[in-house]
Amino acid sequence: MVVEELQPIKTKKSEPNPPANPLKWYFFALLLGLVIYTIYDILRFDDVVRIDDKGKPQIIDDRRRKLDDDTLRFYRSAEQYALVATRNDWYDCMSCVDSSRIFLHIGEIWKYGVTINGEQVRYTKNELIEKGLLYLPQLQGSLQRCLSEERKKIIEYPLLPENLTRKPEYRLARPPANPYDT
Repeated sequence: MVVEELQPIKTKKSEPNPPANPLKWYFFALLLGLVIYTIYDILRFDDVVRIDDKGKPQIIDDRRRKLDDDTLRFYRSAEQYALVATRNDWYDCMSCVDSSRIFLHIGEIWKYGVTINGEQVRYTKNELIEKGLLYLPQLQGSLQRCLSEERKKIIEYPLLPENLTRKPEYRLARPPANPYDT
């Protein structure tokens, strides 16, 4: 019978934790503060209000114009459009799971969008030609109506025949150039 000799278990001496680097924490706190400031865009009362000749507080002109522009924007005429492939080719894909490109056939949807400025301001002709895309207006109306239609089309995209005819592993949840629902 062979008897094994027992060896004592060697334990590693625990080393004390290195002292925290206070400079690292200072920079972290500074960076966090800048991020929070940027996100919340903190305004002071004096930044947005002036006192008129009669001593009455008034919203400053820039803020009043911003409010008017934002309010009017919802009543402006807008256009909901589709960008479709003009050639059988590989296109950038922001909705693909395992790839950054997808093969589209002529007439297939690449993106749904909305503009209040029209095609000429939104895209240059050369840009569309270079990317192999055609701008197709699909609805004209209020901005709210167009945004609603765009969202509906993006959400219903998975059911389009062009998407369903793809192999299951290549089917998309959204059009290739719409990484978000809106």
